[in-house]
Amino acid sequence: MGILQTLRTAFGAKPGPQASLKWLSNDRFRLDGLEFHTTIGDYDKRTTQQEIVLLKPRAFVDTYLSLLERVQAKNVLEFGIWQGGSALFLAAAGKLDRLVGIDIGEPLPAVQSILANHPVGRSVRLHFNTSQDDIPRVRSIVESEFGATPLDMIVDDASHFYAETRASFQATFGYLRPGGVYVIEDWGWAHWPEWQDPNHIWREREALSNLLFEITMAIGSKARQIAKIEILSGAMVVITRGHGLAHGAPFDLSQQILARGRQLNRI
Repeated sequence: MGILQTLRTAFGAKPGPQASLKWLSNDRFRLDGLEFHTTIGDYDKRTTQQEIVLLKPRAFVDTYLSLLERVQAKNVLEFGIWQGGSALFLAAAGKLDRLVGIDIGEPLPAVQSILANHPVGRSVRLHFNTSQDDIPRVRSIVESEFGATPLDMIVDDASHFYAETRASFQATFGYLRPGGVYVIEDWGWAHWPEWQDPNHIWREREALSNLLFEITMAIGSKARQIAKIEILSGAMVVITRGHGLAHGAPFDLSQQILARGRQLNRI
């Protein structure tokens, strides 16, 4: 059984049309006339009109194909697009009605050119110079781009910092429809062996896994807003929206946790 079929079985995804994705090598594939180069940790590569940089491993490509199929995604919000590869990949693979990307960086001329000259551009809207924890700005973008239409998927591959990720999660989780999914990448960075150096640049940052602890406790406290949490690996977690939350309503995760008056000591 191949990895994509294994993921479909695990997720309970219904059979559906396959994205026209063809692997050209172990780290390059073509999709809908666009050529992608998958890479991890190479922050020097830049997207060009000939090759789109996708800062994800090949396994993530298969996982997202399965997730898009599982939730029948049509409307997606993404935090952190780097060189635009993820936005273009998701929009093309899911044949999305709309993907809205938010990034703290500057506009990407090569990506803007691709969007202007390829049919995928009709479904992609990118917003730059916006931090994921700029909540008024983020909520304004979501409401102006999607209106009253619920989201099927939110992807967070932005800062990977606890406070910033928590802020955008609380602000936007309510825009998902019940059954929609919120994906957080690289949640386990604080526990990766190669990141244990006491001089590491993120040494004083709070672990993103603290957010997963809080979400798990909220589920244990019977918070109806969150249906379940699925840890797919040390680099990807999927949180499914439940009921009990009005469309677009922000919520305070700490208010959903019943812990006998005790506080979580964050790591």
